[in-house]
Amino acid sequence: MEYYLLFLIWIAAAFFFPSMLRRLQIPWVTAVILAGILLGPYGLGVVNPSEIMYFLATIGLVFLMFTAGLNTKFSVLKKAGKDVMYFSMLNFGIPLRHRMLPWGFLWVRCFSIISFGNLF
Repeated sequence: MEYYLLFLIWIAAAFFFPSMLRRLQIPWVTAVILAGILLGPYGLGVVNPSEIMYFLATIGLVFLMFTAGLNTKFSVLKKAGKDVMYFSMLNFGIPLRHRMLPWGFLWVRCFSIISFGNLF
């Protein structure tokens, strides 16, 4: 397919798909991601990925993360500080408990060797 046609398909999907899902109150970004999954090789296969499409997808991912960072309200994050801290500790602690602790305390020696190596 011509690159202009591929670009036109993606732009049309990014414009029309969120407006169709607005009634379901799905956020714009989520609707665009769903449109990409639907049109991509894992969905209907309308658009086959190429090197340029991977490059544009990477730029889109960086733009998405940048936009999410701009829309982050730190006052809300500050209010939910304890909840976020507890969730982060669980997010780290549960995998640590289930993956590393069954090895015994061998992992402590690994961490100490790595930490000692970082000193020099």
